[in-house]
Amino acid sequence: MALDTLEPFDIGVTDFEGYFAYIGAGKEELERGFNAEFLLGIGILSRLSGQLYGGADSNENLSEALGFFGFGIFGTPVDTNHFDLDLGVNFTIGNLGAAGDGPAGHAQAEFTVEPYLEMNLDSDPDMSGYGLFLVVEATLGGQDNSYIPPGTSPADEIRAFRLTPGTGFLIAGYWRPAERHELLLGYDMYFNYNASAGERVTDVGGISLGYNVILLDPLELITEVYFDIPQEDDNFGVDFFIGFIATLPSFLP
Repeated sequence: MALDTLEPFDIGVTDFEGYFAYIGAGKEELERGFNAEFLLGIGILSRLSGQLYGGADSNENLSEALGFFGFGIFGTPVDTNHFDLDLGVNFTIGNLGAAGDGPAGHAQAEFTVEPYLEMNLDSDPDMSGYGLFLVVEATLGGQDNSYIPPGTSPADEIRAFRLTPGTGFLIAGYWRPAERHELLLGYDMYFNYNASAGERVTDVGGISLGYNVILLDPLELITEVYFDIPQEDDNFGVDFFIGFIATLPSFLP
C-alpha cells in the first residue's frame, strides 16, 4: 500500500520501479530490518495493466532473509475529470527461503490473493493540483495448523488449514506545489478477521509522509517516512523508504 496514486502504464513493458527501506528504527532488535523490492509494469490496454514484482525482507545484520514474488492486474473502469476508480488483484508467493518445521522438504512458502480498489478525487483533470485517494485492500491467505501427534511418525501428520482474511485501508492526500514536485500525507490501518491467540484483530497502523520529485522526464524519485503508531507494549518506530520509477520506451509504432 504505497503512498502514491495508481495509474495505468503505457502500452508495452513501460515501467520499472525499485525500492529500498529501513524498517523499525526505534523498535526492538528483532523488529528492525531492511526491505528491497522491484516492480515491472506492463500496459495491456489503455485502461488495463499488469505487473510483476518481487523482493526480500531481511533482519538488521543481513544474515537472514525471506523473499517474495508475485504478479497482478489492474484496470480503471471509471475515469472522469475529477473521479477515478481502479480495481485490481495481486497474487503473491511469500516466505521464500524459510527452513520449515516439518519433515525434510516441507515447504513453508505462503500464497496470498489480494484484491483491491482505489478511489481518487482530484481538483484537476491532470492531477496537477491536489486531491484525496482511498485504497481498500483485502488479503486472503492460509495458515498451516498441521501437526504430528506425539509418538507418531511424519506419515501420521494431521493436516489442518485455516483461512486468514484481512482488510487494509489507506487514506491519503496529495498536493503538487510545483510542476515536478508532489507532497503526500497518509494514514493506514489493518483488520485481521481470523486472528490466532496472541494476534491483534486491529492494527492501528501509522502515519506516512511522502515527497516525490521528477528528476528527469523518465525518472521519478520516491521518498517516504512512516511513523508506526505504538499499541499496547510496542515501541514507537519509524520506517524510511527511497525508490525510483523509470518510464521505459514502449517500442511500439
